[in-house]
Amino acid sequence: MQSPPNTHISLRNVCRDVTIRGITINTAADVVSANTDGIDVDAADCLIHSCTISCGDDHFAMSGGSSNITITNCILGNGHGISIGSHTDGGLNGAVVRDCSMTITSGLSSGIRMKSGRDREASFEISPT
Repeated sequence: MQSPPNTHISLRNVCRDVTIRGITINTAADVVSANTDGIDVDAADCLIHSCTISCGDDHFAMSGGSSNITITNCILGNGHGISIGSHTDGGLNGAVVRDCSMTITSGLSSGIRMKSGRDREASFEISPT
């Protein structure tokens, strides 16, 4: 997938039992777009693995109501990293990021970015492996 006018992939309305495997998202760093997130996740029991993502905004954005999200073995280039929020109303539980490569020199602004305000619920685990 390349250079959409908005988010590349959106999992909405708390999708269940989702696997996303082996996709490539490549939006050039010089493409200006208001919101070219790689994958927006509003899901339960979601596995995202072996993906390569360069985008104009968040690589992954996890929203409230989501639970048991595992992101593993992904390569992240240009973009804003793995974001928690900003919409976390209803809680975010059981998010795990494991064995991902984040290439700082390619224009990555953050590894893991917390955008949720103190007035919004969120519970997560960051496990350096």
